[in-house]
Amino acid sequence: QLREGAAGVKGVRVADLSGQCEGALGLSGIVALDVEAIGGAAAVHAALLRAGVVTGTSPPGSTALDAARRKLPTLLRLSAHYFVSDAEVDRLLGALEACADHPPAT
Repeated sequence: QLREGAAGVKGVRVADLSGQCEGALGLSGIVALDVEAIGGAAAVHAALLRAGVVTGTSPPGSTALDAARRKLPTLLRLSAHYFVSDAEVDRLLGALEACADHPPAT
């Protein structure tokens, strides 16, 4: 739900390698997003935090070889575990869509 919902937000690109997995095999609860088109990871992370949504960022140095090979920027890192409700995922996606509609200042 989280990965698919985020992929549908204008200006957001799923940057993890989930597209190379068959079904749910090999997927984790961590979703990495390229949000450069809507202000960048730091600005979107801060805007989501103000909206009460906790996310993280993953700088290129945290996955240096992959980031260099795929020319990745700092990514927005989402983590949906078993205790995260559908309502919380919906709230995160709504806040992400708000960032896409009105990009936060960088």
